[in-house]
Amino acid sequence: MTPVLAPDTASLIPALIETAERSVDIQQAYISNWTKGAPNPYLEATMDAARRGGVSVRIILDSYWFNTEGKNDNDEMIAHINAVAAAENLPMEARLARIGSGYPDKVHNKGVIVDGDMVLISSVNWNENSPPSFNREAGGVIVESPEAGAYFSAVFSKDWEDARPLRDDMTAETDDTSLRQAIAAGGVVLLLIIGYGIRRRLR
Repeated sequence: MTPVLAPDTASLIPALIETAERSVDIQQAYISNWTKGAPNPYLEATMDAARRGGVSVRIILDSYWFNTEGKNDNDEMIAHINAVAAAENLPMEARLARIGSGYPDKVHNKGVIVDGDMVLISSVNWNENSPPSFNREAGGVIVESPEAGAYFSAVFSKDWEDARPLRDDMTAETDDTSLRQAIAAGGVVLLLIIGYGIRRRLR
């Protein structure tokens, strides 16, 4: 086991991905672009692994509303990764996690599996806060174990089968979230109307 401390040894994460010879499986709450045009070194290491040839890359990102409703979040990142894979003919694909009834409510994982036998169990987000300097945290541990790798690979593969490659496939969960939000907003409006009517009667 190798501890990962952010920011001190967070560079061990892209270094782990760089060792891949067969596969890289990644499940993240989100992957974000870095500011000022700087490439995200975690994502760059992942794409470079696919570019080496012989390394298959699969990425699952969270599809909860706060990671997909903005203009530059997980669904756009999924589209970007898949566009790069298509343009360069890379063995790389990204999908949005299936969430909702019968599935997890959201993905909070920050994990990586390399070659099926090296596993990163981590709390380090792939953004500019954890890795460079803003956060100090005991970020996780890299476990070298075929047994651990087999366990986490099986879990990942199940999530991968359930995951959705396109945002258009998220209609049910998105509609359900929108419906709950509309009901909640309607309830607030109704209470305001009732309160206004009661005040008028008391005058």
